[in-house]
Amino acid sequence: MKEATFKREMIGNEGMVLLDTVRRLNRRGAVAHLLKLLLKTHPADMAWVFRHLSPAERKKVFNVIAQTEMVGEFLSEVDQAILLEIVQDLTPKFMVAVISEMASDDVADLLEALPEEMANEIRQLMVKEDREEVDELMQYHPETAGGLMSPDFMALDGELSAGDAIKIVQERSEESEMSFYLYITHGEGQLAGVISLRELLLHPPYRQLKNIMNSNVTSVNTDTNQDEVAHVISQYNILAVPVVDSNYKLVGIVTVDDIIDVIREEATEDFLRMAGAGKDSEILLKSTVANAITRAPWLFASWVGGVMAMLIITLFQSEYSHPVQHHHHPRYCHRQGQHERIRQGCFQGDACRSHPWRGLWPVPGAPCILWFWAIQKSRSGGGDGSIFCYDPGGDCRFFCASYFKTFEF
Repeated sequence: MKEATFKREMIGNEGMVLLDTVRRLNRRGAVAHLLKLLLKTHPADMAWVFRHLSPAERKKVFNVIAQTEMVGEFLSEVDQAILLEIVQDLTPKFMVAVISEMASDDVADLLEALPEEMANEIRQLMVKEDREEVDELMQYHPETAGGLMSPDFMALDGELSAGDAIKIVQERSEESEMSFYLYITHGEGQLAGVISLRELLLHPPYRQLKNIMNSNVTSVNTDTNQDEVAHVISQYNILAVPVVDSNYKLVGIVTVDDIIDVIREEATEDFLRMAGAGKDSEILLKSTVANAITRAPWLFASWVGGVMAMLIITLFQSEYSHPVQHHHHPRYCHRQGQHERIRQGCFQGDACRSHPWRGLWPVPGAPCILWFWAIQKSRSGGGDGSIFCYDPGGDCRFFCASYFKTFEF
């Protein structure tokens, strides 16, 4: 059994310090010191560092990473654009040696990101058992539960006793990716229930698993969208959700760490769309010209809106440039002991007709309705809103709208 090496993740300014250190050691050619630094650094942090390195620096630093056992985990963490840049100089034989130490679901994701020709060459050199397992995962869409799931899970027959189950879990602990849950199956592998390891240890060793399992198990299908899978895990606060096929046969599990990646990717995609930058999460790795072309339609729409606003303001500038003298009368809106003072004028007769807001309406004498919603009011606190209505006759009426009810003053 290999001795576990714990690597502390970088937080805040420590990442910039790591980046500067890697650049300095690489510039000096201090390979031995750089190797020691890499062995103490988490692969996810090195993937972040690679975003800020030049192509020449990436090539030199990766040659050092290739000498360590972290190369497989590093390739699973790095951005796809950088991954394609790195593997150009790697041979299929080297890649097979790397992915042999990786989890099958990570291997499937890696092969999907590689060019088809290179991916096929790697698959042909893989061990038959590993190749069949990866091919089975690659048949599912990458944004479904089947594309996210890992086939490494702990499943036992319900007829076994708790004592026998504990022995089997101890023997298989190194093979399974996650052993927080023990899934109970029957027949041809159909999912029957689930039990946590804590619950397993608390029961007498002679009890059968089918008598202590939770038969009301939450599961998803292989074609379930990744957003729904994320909702299930967050809704029920579970660390993993079992994935079943059309025959309700247990085929894999989706763990919470995979869902965190999904939530982060979806949030990044939504933010980029909101900014008019498309949905490419690797936008920072593209050139300025490519990003400008992507945002061009949104920038043009924003420019058109600004020009239209300028024309409208210029058109009515003469109307609102002359102030009109009028009197303001404060009104109060009372509801359940809460007082919301709305400092607006209620104008009668000629004063109402001569208000500057009426000059902004293109048709003289037409009614002008303005809505003013009270700020920082929830439904429990009132949620009040105010409506000022100017009718053609010149009368000004004040209304207080509360919970879809209208009261006239």
